[in-house]
Amino acid sequence: MALPAEPLSSQVSIVVVTWNALEYTRTCLESIFSRTAYPEFDVVVVDNGSTDGTLEYLRSLERITLIENGENLGFARGANIGVAHAKPDADIALVNNDIRITDPDWIGKLRRVAYSEPDIGIVGCRLTFPDGKLNHTGAYIRPYELFGENESGLEDDIGQCTSNREVEAVIGAVLYLKRAALDRLGGCFDESYFSYFEDTDLCYRAKELGIKTYYCGELTLEHSGSASLKENRYDFDEIFESSKKLFVDRWKKRIIDDRKPAVVWASTIHLPVGYAQVTRNIIRNLWKENVYVNYEHLYSDHPEPNTGDPLIDDIRRLPKREGAPLVASGPADLWQRTGGRTRVGYTMLEVDGIPKDWVDAANRCAEVWVPSQFNVETFSESGVKRPIFKIPLGVDTDYFHPDILPYRRFSRFTFLSVFEWGERKAPEILLTAFNEEFSASDDVVLVIACTNRDPAVSIRASIEKLRLKRKRAPIVLYVNPQLEGYQMGSLYRSADVFVLPTKGEGFGLPILEAMACGVPPIATDWSGQKEFFDSEVGYPIWPRRLEPAVAKCPYYEGFRWALPDIDHLRALMRHVVSNPDELKRKGQLAAERARRYDWRVTARLIKERLEALTT
Repeated sequence: MALPAEPLSSQVSIVVVTWNALEYTRTCLESIFSRTAYPEFDVVVVDNGSTDGTLEYLRSLERITLIENGENLGFARGANIGVAHAKPDADIALVNNDIRITDPDWIGKLRRVAYSEPDIGIVGCRLTFPDGKLNHTGAYIRPYELFGENESGLEDDIGQCTSNREVEAVIGAVLYLKRAALDRLGGCFDESYFSYFEDTDLCYRAKELGIKTYYCGELTLEHSGSASLKENRYDFDEIFESSKKLFVDRWKKRIIDDRKPAVVWASTIHLPVGYAQVTRNIIRNLWKENVYVNYEHLYSDHPEPNTGDPLIDDIRRLPKREGAPLVASGPADLWQRTGGRTRVGYTMLEVDGIPKDWVDAANRCAEVWVPSQFNVETFSESGVKRPIFKIPLGVDTDYFHPDILPYRRFSRFTFLSVFEWGERKAPEILLTAFNEEFSASDDVVLVIACTNRDPAVSIRASIEKLRLKRKRAPIVLYVNPQLEGYQMGSLYRSADVFVLPTKGEGFGLPILEAMACGVPPIATDWSGQKEFFDSEVGYPIWPRRLEPAVAKCPYYEGFRWALPDIDHLRALMRHVVSNPDELKRKGQLAAERARRYDWRVTARLIKERLEALTT
């Protein structure tokens, strides 16, 4: 049964629990009273036996309702006492005493999210530390270590995770609780928890009753973090472990055992290949879709190092679940490494056919997944007889969107290209076209961020062979740039146009990532990127012809790829510089289209296929 669509009252009671930490409390309350625009609020402060002058300060305040417990009853019980003293029909805003209000519309934003859907009952928000780093954009329980982890913790704040969405949990530093949700839950926190885990337990209990927990990405507040731990001496380990045991005993079945379907995902998570990026995103999002995931290294018998992603590294340590289908995600000649256990092959190739051993490997599977219609056709035409399903790749729209802060180094009109240096990406066509088209008097720059893992390849020597003209528009080349993955959106946002005259793509993730950031691409009108890229959202380059795919990669032998028309590329680059309004319009449409290809969508499509395979 849905919660009431309308609030029971316009009143909001703000509940703050204190235990010493006077200066944090003073900052918190002063910011509430000076920066809250919402008119109908009151403040209830529950003190858990402070001895540092906090009580004297609180007694001096006329605008609060003060409850003095006289001793430390724990955060959960203290918060419940505050809720019990709030106005009976009021929604509740639980606020830690180490929060500083920085947005006058903070209650309004939380309230609008809470009432955007009847089933939403709990809302948290985006939190940053005082130094500007992110503290929280949602939370989850690590599946092996079985304690809470904040999403995006300690990342630089570049504008990521600013949309509103349903999450597994939010931390109790800021919680907006609808009164109707509290009534259905029979109260707020379980007082069996003295402190720690009570907030996630609340979110889990709400989920059991059909009440959703949401994250409000539109609101950012400042959280100092662990003020009580910093200001008070107590046995953290004893309290934490006691609460953890209670939580795990209660919820481990839901966290682990109740997940279905199950899958073994065989690929790579660490090698410098595109499949590693794909695998990390798919594993993470399958877990969020309640799929039980195991991981195997497909490329080698040697173990891979940890990724630094707590969720993925925990998933790698989970026990295998018997009977789970194995999906091999990588080049098809590696599928045999699973010892005949491959049920599904998930792969792609950038040319107009696939090798005979790939065909044979595919036909030994129950079904084959590819990311684009381009590969549906090339696999089928090459002789794959098993069912072929299109499972497009995705983009993380929390980290790739038009409001990500740009890392712009140049005031000039900026062309950006991101690729791995090699024959397929046609760097000689891009460099030659730009060099020929733009003179030193043109206010433009080409920025190339490329990787080169082949010690036999000298990028400098390759460029020197092109004999580019001197005193032309500048070209800036970053080789193997050291960027954190979450910062790539800032790189795309630094450009006016993304350009990639590729000869072939299995899908074209950099093109999609640029689009998600509102940066329209110039890219070749052939192969996998046609799944999402056309003249409405960018500038397709005409293929001059298909030509033999001559490259070091053995998979391409005997097949063809596209030769992009260099004259058309030059014309398009000149055109976009002269048409800023059109460019802006296409950028907006590109971002809208890219949102259809979120990794969450990919995970849901995979889950549907896994359910079909296991029923």
